[in-house]
Parts: sequence; structure tokens; C-alpha cells
Amino acid sequence: MGDGGWKPRCIEDTVDQGVHPAVAAMRLSGSDRAPTLGLGALGRLGMTLSSLAPPEKRPAIQSPERELGKKKKKDKQDKKKDKKEKDKKEKDSKSKKHKTKKKKKSSSSSGSSAASSSSSSSKSQAEKKKKDKKRKRETPSKGDIPGMGQGGESAATAAAALAEPLCCESDGAEAPIADSAGGSAATIADGGLAPEPKQRDPNAPASVIADLQSGDLSVLPKAVQLLTKGAPDRQEEVASAIASLTPNSVDRDGSTKVAVAAAGAIPPLVALLKASMSEVQRQAARALHNLTSKNIENKSAVIEAAAVPRLLSLMKHGAPTVREQAVGVLRNLTGGGKPENKAAVADANAIPTLITVLRMVTPDVQAHIAVILYNLANNSAERRNAIAAAGGVSALTALLAEGIPEVQKEAADTLRVLVVGSQQLCMDVAAAGAFPHLAAMLKSATPEVKKRGGLLRDALAKHGGRGVKAAMESAKVL
Repeated sequence: MGDGGWKPRCIEDTVDQGVHPAVAAMRLSGSDRAPTLGLGALGRLGMTLSSLAPPEKRPAIQSPERELGKKKKKDKQDKKKDKKEKDKKEKDSKSKKHKTKKKKKSSSSSGSSAASSSSSSSKSQAEKKKKDKKRKRETPSKGDIPGMGQGGESAATAAAALAEPLCCESDGAEAPIADSAGGSAATIADGGLAPEPKQRDPNAPASVIADLQSGDLSVLPKAVQLLTKGAPDRQEEVASAIASLTPNSVDRDGSTKVAVAAAGAIPPLVALLKASMSEVQRQAARALHNLTSKNIENKSAVIEAAAVPRLLSLMKHGAPTVREQAVGVLRNLTGGGKPENKAAVADANAIPTLITVLRMVTPDVQAHIAVILYNLANNSAERRNAIAAAGGVSALTALLAEGIPEVQKEAADTLRVLVVGSQQLCMDVAAAGAFPHLAAMLKSATPEVKKRGGLLRDALAKHGGRGVKAAMESAKVL
């Protein structure tokens, strides 16, 4: 302690912790320039290659196993690549040799010497390329820091290389590239603005039908045109839409029925009763069925359009579903309208036609036919006689035996109207064997059937005379 200051015991004591490795090595060597610093010396100082980079730029820590796997994968890829290049060079060499042999056959000795020199030149080039690729594949040795060993770059350059950020997006996504117009790649991929939706054509058949189905009566003129000139499927849809808008439960005040008739829909609907497709016939009849319910003007319009003969034809030859609607139109035309309407139906030979089909239709249709005959017979002795002459008494009497309440009560009502004021018709009912069926109706558990049976019994007893009364007493009807 001669000079009163502290002196280091050895050179290593002059190196403070945290001093840059290059400076530490310089102090240790006593030199004024940076010596070569190996990884071993750097490790003894607690430093690594990645520690040369600033903290914010240091790469993420990788496990040794992952690094080893990556290196093996890279070595494998390099071997494959080398093999491909070697095969390619051998192929090229063989091709060149083949060309050279051809040239030798056709050329002189001077040409052959030029070919050999060319071949040797290509070999030397191939060997040079091979050495260059091998040099590029060589990785830095673990013993020295790149740039600080023999013939390497400086440590600062290596640290700067480590500090550079990676040029890839996370999850492998590519950054959008701006186009020349300033838009992004996403905008280009989207194809620009979406095309405007096609405007709806209000005059298209589908639009007209959709509007009518929604209750828009302003399209009725266009709908009538479809009924007249449209395709069968469009005609069916329009007729169905009209039928759905005109039931009494929907059209409570009857205004829709009036609007449809005013638009001229009745004549084309009547024309569709002769369509070739049964479903078109059914929808047309269904629409006319609803249009004629509780509307006297529409009933007259249907008769004026010559609908009765077509309806009767459908009753004889139409499909069962078509008959169900056609009979409803006839029932409306004969009930609650003008007297001329009943006459028009009867004049179209409706009575014999309906009595003929009475035995071949469903119970619902049978009940409707019984009502039509009732409407025609009421207040008309001429039409009552026409019904009896067409075999109506025996046909209606047979319905009493069916046991179907709705059919029984309607048949009994029609027979009652027929026998009023006619002893002969009362005798015809007795001769048709009606009394045993009437006795069963009087014991029916259905109140309405029992009531209608009682009304028929009273009419027969009143207008039949002594002989009819005696037969009724014998059958225990009285």
C-alpha cells in the first residue's frame, strides 16, 4: 500500500462485471486492440451470442430439442436438394456427351479437340458451382463468434443481424398489399361493390299472383288476363287465390266478391271449367262456389256465362274432388236467388242428371244433390213432377236407409216437399218402402234426424189419404 491506493492482485480483477466482452478481452490481453474472442471465453464471462443484441430485439428462446429438430430437417432438405441438382447435372452431362459424340462423327479432328475442351470447361464450371453451394450451406462453428474469428465479420455486425425484426405476420398471414389505386388486397378480393339486387317486375305473372294472394285487389285486371291467356299453372294459381279471398268467413261484407266480378273474372273462370287439367277445373269451380254464395248478381252472372251445362258435365264425368266444388256452385245457383236462376238450371236437364249420379257419389255430394232437388221442387208443381218422373222418389227413399245423418235429413226434407198437396206422390213414397226407414229415423239419437223424420211423417199422414195412413200404422210409424 505504498502509494496509498488499491492495486489489483491479478489482471482479471481489472475487469468489472457488465463490461463489454471485447473490452474485457482487450484488458486481459493488455492490448490496445480487440483480440479474437471465442465462444468458450465468452461463456466464461457469462455472455452468449444472443446477448449481444438489445433486449427488445432478442429472439425468443428456443428449446434445444426444437433447434436440433429444425437443423435435422434443414439438413435433410439440403441433401434432397443436392441430390436433385446432382441428378440434373449428370443428366445434362450425358446429354452434352451425346451431342459431342454426334459432333465427332460429322466433324474433323480440330472439332473433336474443341469438344473435349468444352467438356472439361463444363466440368470445371460444375465443380465450381458445387463448391459455391457447399460454402453457402456451411454454418458458423460453435467455437467462434461470427465476425470475431479468423476472416469473419465484426461482433457489431452480427449483433445488428440478430437485432433485425422478422418480416412475417403471425399465424402465417400475409400483410395486405396496396393496389395502384390505393385500395387494399382485401378490397380487390371482395370484387368491389356488390351488384344491386334485381328489381321486382310488378307485371310479371309471379308478382301479380303474389300480390293477389296477399289481398291486393288492385292487380285484379292483370289477374283476369292471366285467367284468360296465362299458362295452366298460372290459371290454377289465380283461381285458387280468388277462391281463398272470397269465402264468407274471409269476405264478411262481400266487397271482395263484388270487386272480383267487376274486374271481369267470372267469364274466364267459367271457361276454365272445361280445362284439360282436373286441378284447374277444381280451383275454378271452387272460386265460382265462393263467388255465388250470398250474392244474387254473381249467381246471375255465372248462369249468363253458360256455366250450368259445364257444371252438369263435371257432375257426370269429373274427378271426385271436382264434383265436390261443382255441386256447391249448383246448390248456390238454385237457392235464394232469382226465380229465373232455378228455371235455367232445370232447363239445362239438371234434374235427371243429378238423380242419375246420386247413387255414384260420396255422401257429402249426395246431401248437396238432395238440397238442389229440394230447391227446384219448392213452389213448383212442374219441377216436382219432373223429379218424380226421373225416379227421384225411389232414389231419395234409398238415401233414408243409408244411416248417414246429414244425408238422411236432407233426403227426408226433399221427400216432404215432393208429397205436399199430392196423394199420388205420397203413395209413391209408401210403395218405395220408405216407412220402415222412417220408423228408424223417428228413433234416431240425432235430434235433427228425428225432427226431419217427424215432419215427413206428418206430411204423409196429411196428404196421403186413408190408405197411406193404414200403411203407416202397420209399420208403426204413426
